[in-house]
Amino acid sequence: MSTFESSRWYSERVRCEVTLNRWGHAGQPVLVFPTAAGDAGEIDRFLMIRVLEPLLAAGRVKIYSCDSVAGQAWFGKEGSPEHRMWMTHQFHQYIKNEVVPAIRMDCKSKAAPSPSVMVLVVRCRLREWLLHVCTFVPVATPDICSSSPGPQGVSLGVAARTRLR
Repeated sequence: MSTFESSRWYSERVRCEVTLNRWGHAGQPVLVFPTAAGDAGEIDRFLMIRVLEPLLAAGRVKIYSCDSVAGQAWFGKEGSPEHRMWMTHQFHQYIKNEVVPAIRMDCKSKAAPSPSVMVLVVRCRLREWLLHVCTFVPVATPDICSSSPGPQGVSLGVAARTRLR
């Protein structure tokens, strides 16, 4: 069974409590975005962690997942459309300025002081991630990973990989 850790803090950017979960003890950091209105624990409940367990146990990857704060605002019809657009922008800032630095700090070592972060998105979030990559070109390289539900749980179909610098 892989190591699990959950961090929670108040984000001024999105003006709410946020969660960042981590599975694994070593390896390539991978940020997995949950579905549109999902939370940080969704990927475990949808059995993705079970599928990735061999890689986690071998120390090949460390999986991270955060709350989909912007998606929750959209699906919950929180506030006006303008507020939801603002929340989407703030969510992108939260990923860039809070989540990615937290992952880098967790993975920091003398051998790799600033590791790249691979990003995995579920298919329905692919367009949002592409927008995010285009918005923050200096932060991300144009590689993308996508997952989709399969007949026996989650199957990972790699189109390319996203690495945050």
